[in-house]
Amino acid sequence: MKVGIEFEIPNNFGKYINDILAPIDITQYKWKLDWIEMYIRENRDRKNHTFEDLKDFNIPDYEVVEGSELERILNIDEYYIIFCGLQAFHDSLPVEVNTYSEYLNSDCTFCLTIDDCTNVILLCKDVDLLEQLSDNAMQNDFKNIEYILEDDPYSKRVAIP
Repeated sequence: MKVGIEFEIPNNFGKYINDILAPIDITQYKWKLDWIEMYIRENRDRKNHTFEDLKDFNIPDYEVVEGSELERILNIDEYYIIFCGLQAFHDSLPVEVNTYSEYLNSDCTFCLTIDDCTNVILLCKDVDLLEQLSDNAMQNDFKNIEYILEDDPYSKRVAIP
């Protein structure tokens, strides 16, 4: 059974979390934010940027935010992702989810992990939504899109890179 997808996003500035989650109304969820490192350009007039020209993207780490707040944060500016983990909870308060077993036994609807700037793993309990997310990844020309199957070792990886 399909439990997720993995793919690669460009190693560049953009609004890739927005792009990845486009099929989802993120305002309908509570979001647990973990180990986020993202940057925005400090000086938008410069073409070539180094880390000295960047500043931390203002996303609280290890916090729970309402979907409307996450939407506001993600629409501020283009960002450069080093890594991030987002877990969506529909009706319940977010709980600690670190393993695949904890994910399966929780009310967590889906988990998004971005690691090493480009590697994306998205686990999703709703098969129809998973298909929409996969189609969306193809429409965004993300690379190396593959389904993660239930017996795949990647399915055991939820929140920690």
